[in-house]
Amino acid sequence: MYAFDGCFSFNYDCVEGCMNCIKGVCINCQNGWYYANKSCRPICGDLILKSYEECDDGNQIAYDGCHNCKFSCPLDCEICQFGLCLQYGQSNQQQLQNVLQDCKPILILQNDKCVMACYDFEGDRFVENFGCYLQRNTLVQELIYQKVFIEQFVGQKIYQTVRDNVIYLVNQINKNYIEQCNQNAQEICLECEIGYELSINHRQCVPKCGDGIIQNLEICDDSNNLQQDGCYKCQQSCQLECLNCVNGICLICPEGWQLINNTCQQICGDGLIAIQSNEQCDDGNQIDGDGCFLCQFECSPYCLYCIDQNECQYCQNHFELIKKGCRPICGDLYIVEGLEDCDDGNQISNDGCHECQFQCEINCQTCIKGKCIEYQKPEEPITNDTTIIIQQIDQICSQGCLFCLEGKCQYCDNISTLQNEQCVQCGNGIIQEDEFCDDGNTINNDGCSEHCNIEQGWDCNIPNEQFSQCYKITQLSLNFLNQTYNTQYLSFTYTKKVRLNQSNQTFIDQASVFIKDLDSDQYNLSIEPVTEIIFELVRDINYIIKLTFLEQIENKTTLTVSLTTILLDENNILVPPSSSDTELKIPQVMDVVQMQNTQRLKVVGQRIMMGLSGFGVLCLLFGQLASFLEILDILQYQSYLRFINVEFPQNLYIYFQSSDFVQIQNILINFRIEETLNLFIYQDNIQSKGKFYEYQLNADLLSNIYGQVVQILVIFFCYLLLMFYIFLTKNTKCTARYLYNIRIINCKIVTYIAIKLYYLNRRIHKLTQKKLSQEFIFFFQSNSFDLIFKTLLFLDSNVLLNLRSKISFGICLMLFVVVIKSLIIPFQRMSKLGGIKNFKEQQLESIILLKKFLFLLILIKIQVEPLLQCFLLSFCQLLFIQVIWFFSLANSKFEFILILLNEFPIMLFTFMNAAFCSDFLQYFNQQTKLFIGFFLIGILLISIFGPIIKQISRIYNKMSNFLSERKERIKKIQIQSIFYTFTYKMK
Repeated sequence: MYAFDGCFSFNYDCVEGCMNCIKGVCINCQNGWYYANKSCRPICGDLILKSYEECDDGNQIAYDGCHNCKFSCPLDCEICQFGLCLQYGQSNQQQLQNVLQDCKPILILQNDKCVMACYDFEGDRFVENFGCYLQRNTLVQELIYQKVFIEQFVGQKIYQTVRDNVIYLVNQINKNYIEQCNQNAQEICLECEIGYELSINHRQCVPKCGDGIIQNLEICDDSNNLQQDGCYKCQQSCQLECLNCVNGICLICPEGWQLINNTCQQICGDGLIAIQSNEQCDDGNQIDGDGCFLCQFECSPYCLYCIDQNECQYCQNHFELIKKGCRPICGDLYIVEGLEDCDDGNQISNDGCHECQFQCEINCQTCIKGKCIEYQKPEEPITNDTTIIIQQIDQICSQGCLFCLEGKCQYCDNISTLQNEQCVQCGNGIIQEDEFCDDGNTINNDGCSEHCNIEQGWDCNIPNEQFSQCYKITQLSLNFLNQTYNTQYLSFTYTKKVRLNQSNQTFIDQASVFIKDLDSDQYNLSIEPVTEIIFELVRDINYIIKLTFLEQIENKTTLTVSLTTILLDENNILVPPSSSDTELKIPQVMDVVQMQNTQRLKVVGQRIMMGLSGFGVLCLLFGQLASFLEILDILQYQSYLRFINVEFPQNLYIYFQSSDFVQIQNILINFRIEETLNLFIYQDNIQSKGKFYEYQLNADLLSNIYGQVVQILVIFFCYLLLMFYIFLTKNTKCTARYLYNIRIINCKIVTYIAIKLYYLNRRIHKLTQKKLSQEFIFFFQSNSFDLIFKTLLFLDSNVLLNLRSKISFGICLMLFVVVIKSLIIPFQRMSKLGGIKNFKEQQLESIILLKKFLFLLILIKIQVEPLLQCFLLSFCQLLFIQVIWFFSLANSKFEFILILLNEFPIMLFTFMNAAFCSDFLQYFNQQTKLFIGFFLIGILLISIFGPIIKQISRIYNKMSNFLSERKERIKKIQIQSIFYTFTYKMK
């Protein structure tokens, strides 16, 4: 009694998700469903739960809580419930966060967006109303307020009549209102807005699909009604073979199909059989005669259509289907050469042809092709026993020959074929004593050779009274996956689906995995199943081998995997014990001393950067904006250098972890700010490239600017607090009279505190006098490095063109306009900037901004050329130093030395990274790379001291100036005191 299977209560019914159907067969599907094999399936990845979907997080990221619309947890999770890991294993893998996207109570999820919803007073629920037209009409608002007042304050029982009248009026207004209607009469629309057309009953204005204008529920409009062009009936669509279509882009293809350029393509020769296609088989080659050619079964001889090579369904003319094979029809008066000697259309014996084989009269002594050459003599007894004759023939001719002349066979028996005057039995489909197989042909390279021997690399089944079925031997396959310093990952599987031969067999316990020429105490080894072998079902099994080297190995080694368990493959052929070898890469192992030194340097760098960050915050609080920006730049440089696309040694990789705290993303996650923002801006994922993909960076711009959004909200909140404080203190008595009254108290502590509060109050009131442009410039300068990085990363990684991408492109355009304007303004007339010193400072800021842009552009766009990337990054730093020197943009030589202290280490670091490129692998061994890594760590630590020295110098200068001014004031006071004393004595 399932209501959505095409038949319900003995009547045709549509399947679930179907919009229109004919006799239970679906024609097209509803929104959020895609058409596949006359049925509708929910779109996985559209953020809408339907049918059998357990979850839908809008992405295809595995182990993030939801994958393929099924709950999933990290690999090392032991207890998983609804996509949340309740208990982890012993590994230290970081728990992935499951972000649930939802709308606020007054919003509903519609086409991947949160849209307004109106309140249904009678049903006590929120209902979709596209903009809430009830709230556009003042009368409706007043009626709503009356109803709320009645319900909350007066009570329904006393004023039930008034309440019913209010609801009636609201419903009448709702009933007469028609969306997108320019002119209506009662409940009928007379004219719709542009882009809309009247429905059949004139009670609605529906979007005009095909006019090229996207309206309301239309996702797209390509001005045509063609299917499979990306937009059909104003909804984004994919080809029928696509399993998961999101925004017109195919994400998942059926088994055997390959996802190429967001389309599902069947490639003949890839070894995969594309389901729901014209591919019947795919053996990974284009060899004719091996059972599969051009992805179509090569049937047994004389077969027109077959399920596989050995199961024919329909035979050629003059052949009949017998035991899944084709045999000539004897008695149809048609002679099949090579298989029939004759066909006289009857089954009469001794008439010259019997059972389509030549046969002479009963008294014939020698018979050739149905003609009697020699008759028996009258005195000889008439007999049909041909044993003596055959024995005589066998002594002269080859086996299977019935008659020969001068050692050349003239006629063969019914199970042999005459070839080159000899009788050949191989290829007749019947296995003889001297044959190991017979597949009904004499074609080589199909498993059974022309001499009926099983070919190397093949194995054949020998069914009774059927052709031999030959298949390639199932072999063990060992593949190298990847390497992470001292750890290497490999996988082993079989070339075909396999299962256990016996239910009590063990598989992994009987596996022998070892490294040649190495002792077992030099490495750790573990095997984890991805798809485990079982007894009940054949599977494409897969096991992961994890190798962790404990000592440095200078030469390449070989891993050997030997499996002694006897298995059965998908063709029910025994898979014998086998072994496989593969060459391992040279591991990158640090000894104990090197690891300890690396950890110490990491801690030192982390503490220095944290101290520098704290000092930068103090500079910001005390109004030293330039110092804050300098510190922020050097910290961000340290964070971005890890993305140079070279293979860093392990010590340098560990050191880069010291700058992880610089990322604002960690703060957003820890304080659950990101989760809150996801309610308004749903998080999307765009896969990045190169080194950014290795660090799993999301290239989506809207998701990456959460930090800037939080900053804007904090600034706005602080501005409101400032206005509120000014409003409270504008009428206070904090004036000169107030200070005079404080001094009357004659308490130095109270007086000191009162004076400080007085000046603090004045400074707070002066904050409102600052121009908004100055605040915007500071906000841009402090976020320029981060914004440019995220913008360029999005532009380099994005391949979509949807509404979200268009908004992101708009943000990119605005940012580039601001960058260009910031670069041009400082080079305008000096009078606009005021003073030579300020003029140089502005130009220096502009050049620093240009350097940031070029640095990030090279870092992101030249990921595919690591060597060129290193040289260009180094040249960018060198060019910046030369510009500062040539145009004398530094205020003093000391300041230039400090700039050099910041930039030269980074220039040297990027240049020496070329040693880690693949072009120089043969020139540096592992220990040399580690030594270079320690040297580069020292260079990065030196670059951090630049801002520290600069800030110490500024503090020293300010203290010196303060002490000098204080000394001058004391000296003046002493002179004045002496003068007054002398004047007093004179009087």
